[in-house]
Amino acid sequence: MQRRDFFRGATAMAFATSIPQLTLSSTASSMTPNISSRPLRRMAFGSCNRQSRNQFHWRYIASSQPDLWYWLGDNIYAEYASPNERADQYQKILNHPDYQRLGKLARISGVWDDHDYGGNNVGIDYEEKGGSQQVFWDFLGKDPFDPIREQEGIFRLESWGPEGQKIDIVSLDVRYFKERPGQGGLLGELQWQWLEETLFASTADFIIIGTGIHLTSRITGLGLEGWNQYPEERRRLYEILAQLDQDILVLTGDRHMAEIIRRPLPGGKALYEIMSSGLTHSVGVRLPEIYRVGDIVGEKNFGLLEFDWDSGSRPKVIASIQSAESVDSLSRHVLDYTSEF
Repeated sequence: MQRRDFFRGATAMAFATSIPQLTLSSTASSMTPNISSRPLRRMAFGSCNRQSRNQFHWRYIASSQPDLWYWLGDNIYAEYASPNERADQYQKILNHPDYQRLGKLARISGVWDDHDYGGNNVGIDYEEKGGSQQVFWDFLGKDPFDPIREQEGIFRLESWGPEGQKIDIVSLDVRYFKERPGQGGLLGELQWQWLEETLFASTADFIIIGTGIHLTSRITGLGLEGWNQYPEERRRLYEILAQLDQDILVLTGDRHMAEIIRRPLPGGKALYEIMSSGLTHSVGVRLPEIYRVGDIVGEKNFGLLEFDWDSGSRPKVIASIQSAESVDSLSRHVLDYTSEF
C-alpha cells in the first residue's frame, strides 16, 4: 500500500473535523453569502502592501469579483513593531473603504511574511512572534475563541466546494519556525508532520499551496530569500507533491514582480508556481529562470485564478496577472498539467 493511500484512509476523518474552516473577514458584513460549500470560481491574490501608500488597488481587485482574496505576505510593513503598534497598522487597511467593499464580496485569507510578521528576514528567534500571530488572526477576522489561536504558527487547511469540485488551500508558515539557512530548517518538524499528513489525506480535486517566499527559484542570497536556501526541505516537499494524484499550484509573493513558473517534479509531474508582488511597489528585476512561462511583470500587480468546473474531472485553471493600477490584464495563461517537458 502506498503511503498516500494509508494516510487518506487513516486521517481523512480526523482532519475533516479538526482543521479550522474558512471564516469571514472582519470587513465582511452579515449579508456576505456563505459560499464555502460552493465551488471556488475566482480567487485573487497578492503581496507587498505598504499601508502608507495609496490603496486604490482594492477597487480593481474588487472589480474582478473574486470569491476569495488571499494575502501572500508583507501585507503591511511594520518592522519590529509591538503587537499593539502592528494592530494599528493593520487597522489602516481594515478601515479603507475599498478594502471593506472587497470584504463584502469575498472571503479573506492568506499567509504572512517577514515585514508583517516581525522584521526583514526574521524567523524563529523573533521575540514578539506570539503577539504578532494573534494580531494576524485579528486582521483575518478569526473568532477570539477559535482553537487555531492556541496553535504555534499560522499553517492551516481551508477547503472550498463539494466533492467533485473541491479545492484544498494549504497555507504554510515560513516565519514562525524558520532558522538561519545552513543552521536549521524552514518549516519545523511539527509543521512538516501536519503538512505531510494533510496532503496525503486530501480528497480534493485541486490543491493550492500558499507560501510567502519563492519555492522553485534557484536565485537566493544577499538578502533575497527562498526555499532554495533550504534544499533538503524543498526536495522533501517536491517528493511529497510528486506522489499526489491532484494537480498542484503554489502561490508566492515577496520579490516585487510577478511571474508564472512551470517545472517538473520527480517523475515528470508538472508543478506550477505563480508569484504576485507587489500591490504598492514593484521593481521587475528579470532573474534567470529556465522554467518561466512568458515574461515577468514588473508593474504593480495582483494575481487572479479562474476555475472552470465544466471542463471535465479536473478544473481548467486560467491564471492572469492583473494591473493594480487599472483594469488591464498584464499576463494570461491556461495552466497545462498534461504536456511533457
